[in-house]
Amino acid sequence: MAPTDDHLSVFTGTTVVSGQTTSVTLTAVPGAQITTTVRDASTGAPLPNVCLWPTSVSWPSPFSPGPDRQGSGSNPACSDETGKVVLTGLLANSYNIFAQAGDGVHGHQWVGPHGGTGQKEQATVVTLTTGQAATVPDVRMDKAGSLTGVVRDQATGAGVEGAKVTS
Repeated sequence: MAPTDDHLSVFTGTTVVSGQTTSVTLTAVPGAQITTTVRDASTGAPLPNVCLWPTSVSWPSPFSPGPDRQGSGSNPACSDETGKVVLTGLLANSYNIFAQAGDGVHGHQWVGPHGGTGQKEQATVVTLTTGQAATVPDVRMDKAGSLTGVVRDQATGAGVEGAKVTS
């Protein structure tokens, strides 16, 4: 069920039995939100189209299904032309934020205290209470890096043609 007026419907498991009517009572609680601005770490210029994924501190990845957001299916919110982004519909929880750049210039990164970090464990933690509207410091996007190298067969040491490396 989608939230309305920034309220989240919260309920515990219900068993539905074939051929019977089951009543469910939902409790609406105000959703929390995070507001921030995304900027280039070097120039301070606002960056549009950077998508932020709130991920529970206890959850491994923003891309694995989880209980982080109600009603929006853990979808990100993306920055507008001024770099502003508002993440809404969040449960009271502690979050790390993953920034996904789409411009081919900046790298995907966890939001850290002084720019991006490659490790979730080093990311800034934002703790929200029910209905809280929090403004957090600007997200500073670092330029993308690159890796070069050769994939080799462990036994022979020969290069592996057509190998694909992912992180």
